[in-house]
Amino acid sequence: MAWHIGEHIAIKGIADAARRADVVRAVEQVLAQVRLSVEDWRAMRERVGTLIADMRSNPPPLPVGEIAETAQFLEWLGDNHFTFLGLRDYVIAADGSRLEPRFDTGLGVLRQRDMRVLRHGLEHLEYTPQILAFLKEPKALIVTKANVKSRVHRRAYMDYVGVKRFDAQGNLVGECRIVGLFTSTAYTRSTRAIPYVRRKVDAVVRRAGFDPDSHSGKALVNVLETYPRDELIQLDEDTLFEFALTILQLEERPRVRVSRYFIRYFVVGAAGYAAYQLRLVSLAALFAGLCSFVPALFVEAFRQFYFAIIRREESF
Repeated sequence: MAWHIGEHIAIKGIADAARRADVVRAVEQVLAQVRLSVEDWRAMRERVGTLIADMRSNPPPLPVGEIAETAQFLEWLGDNHFTFLGLRDYVIAADGSRLEPRFDTGLGVLRQRDMRVLRHGLEHLEYTPQILAFLKEPKALIVTKANVKSRVHRRAYMDYVGVKRFDAQGNLVGECRIVGLFTSTAYTRSTRAIPYVRRKVDAVVRRAGFDPDSHSGKALVNVLETYPRDELIQLDEDTLFEFALTILQLEERPRVRVSRYFIRYFVVGAAGYAAYQLRLVSLAALFAGLCSFVPALFVEAFRQFYFAIIRREESF
């Protein structure tokens, strides 16, 4: 005899029919994405394995170290450090100006044709200037945050892993886009145990030029090990070097400092308010734009013990 154990959720009655319909629709959307993620979980892992095998059997025209770290990072993701939620291939348009989705390659939540994980303001996009700039750099991998929150596993902005795709002749043809969530172990392991991140950390340490056994050398390593992990994974080497050295100096000589981003915040705010006064943007849009600075403000306030608001040029 087969037994089925079901669960149900009881909520307070909703008298308004339209609101009831909204709740039902939202629940159905969540369950649909959960179903897609579970059904395609194994297929997504196999596709990532194919990416790794292709990268090693037919290396693209990129630095050897870049290829090795990218392959090892993808392997690390599959070793229970990443919850795969979606995957889709993108091809570069003939004129090279945009990326076009190959919907037939979609897996998980990206099997849904209308699912886009990038956004500029209220507009959902297939690509951003940052992604197009990445395609022109001698890098195989980009790791950043999507602009859409996950409806599966936990309610957080999805992590975005983009891997360049090349043809048999070594020509760049597009990107394999992987979205999901880093697991808890990704936030607790040493930075030296995470491919791609360890190379960036080692480059910052070498660039600083401190004796590894000196006070400053050990303090810098501590700064990097305790740096907010999401930021550490996403920041480019130059920005990480600047921030790490600034934090190190502040820990040795605590003082209040207002970064250049603080000024930029108020310039943007003033311009946005002027646009609102001219009825070019709504008050809601202005508020949403300014609030986008808040997470970075809290990260900087907590980590660096000084007031700063960050808005990186390459952010979405």
